[in-house]
Amino acid sequence: MQKHTTTLYFLLLFASCNNPAPRESTALQDFFPLHSGSYSEFLVEKTRYLPDQKTTTPFKVRRTVGSMFQQPDSQPAYPLTYASKAATNQWQTDSVHAAWLTANKAFEQENGNIILKMHFPLTEHSQWNFNAYNNVKESVAKATRVNQPFQAGTQFYPNTVCIVYQDDSTLLSRKKYIEIYAANVGLIYSERLYLRYCYDTECIGKGIIESGLKEVFTISKTGKQ
Repeated sequence: MQKHTTTLYFLLLFASCNNPAPRESTALQDFFPLHSGSYSEFLVEKTRYLPDQKTTTPFKVRRTVGSMFQQPDSQPAYPLTYASKAATNQWQTDSVHAAWLTANKAFEQENGNIILKMHFPLTEHSQWNFNAYNNVKESVAKATRVNQPFQAGTQFYPNTVCIVYQDDSTLLSRKKYIEIYAANVGLIYSERLYLRYCYDTECIGKGIIESGLKEVFTISKTGKQ
């Protein structure tokens, strides 16, 4: 059996976030709405790569916004509960994050680290250090396809933005992490990809996958509890 190459078929036509037209974003909260009781459900495909083997596991994830609370500095914030389930299981809580907005920034606390998700106003190719408020090394996020349409699954969204947190490729690895947000909806699509390529003399530079992981989240449902 031959090893997998880097020919990966992405779910969505525009997931690469390339070739946008420059425009400024809409109001601050539009791409990062926080409303108590609102939820979003995502269809998830997790693919693991090993030499001569690829396995894909589908499941669902629900993201629910809880009741507002005050942080120690009196900044209003909202808990975000992430739960998952397989086809025959009940929802099981995986993690609880927190999110909040200031005058020109959107934050989410993930695994104990504060992540600067967005820096407003969002303009084409605007950049910021998304680790500016934690102890992790500096890493740049970039806004692309600002106010551009995007289709996530069967749903069409006329006004979206793509945030690129990582997009690196070398002879030895491929790393990618993007999120797409729709105005008045929030997160509608995300993709994480990490591949490690074969580095033996006979295969280095040929894009042959030794190991890796790919996760794709596509919104399927929204509502309010």
